[in-house]
Amino acid sequence: EFLPWAAALGRSFKLSTVAQVADYPLTKLLTAIEQLEQRGIIRPSTSLGDEMGYDFAHDIVRQVVYTQLSEPRRQLVHLQIAQKLNQQLQQQQNNDDLASDIAHHAALGGDRALAVSAALTAAERGLKLFAYAEALELAQLGIGECQALDPQNRVLFHARLLRVCVLAGVKGDRATDIEKD
Repeated sequence: EFLPWAAALGRSFKLSTVAQVADYPLTKLLTAIEQLEQRGIIRPSTSLGDEMGYDFAHDIVRQVVYTQLSEPRRQLVHLQIAQKLNQQLQQQQNNDDLASDIAHHAALGGDRALAVSAALTAAERGLKLFAYAEALELAQLGIGECQALDPQNRVLFHARLLRVCVLAGVKGDRATDIEKD
């Protein structure tokens, strides 16, 4: 029950995040973690800041768990992750740290509006932090997801995402495409 959520979150994950997005009781979560650690499937990680986190022992294990999910279930898992992270973001106000994760999971979960909004927020944050490559990647994700929005929102978000691309310093053929857009 626990592994699909962890696998959808990626190679590394925080216990609190898994508990939150999966609505998993803490006692059950700790039992699952203990069993998975003993079997060598996951291991403790300190790469996630001040909170205790875990990594999959091998990325192949994570990939196997992830690919065993049916496509509809995988989409629902990502959608729930995006929605729960978005709730957390709304409660924290002025903390855009989660926006890129929300954009990623919302896109995989099929929530185009949330994906575009979160991608724009994360891309603008990337510009503020001088993370231009990340800002550009997120802006391009948002532009791709914009096509499914209603015309009024599509134009608004598309223009704001193009602005991010310009400020991030697009080069080559992509610059010509953005100029046309």
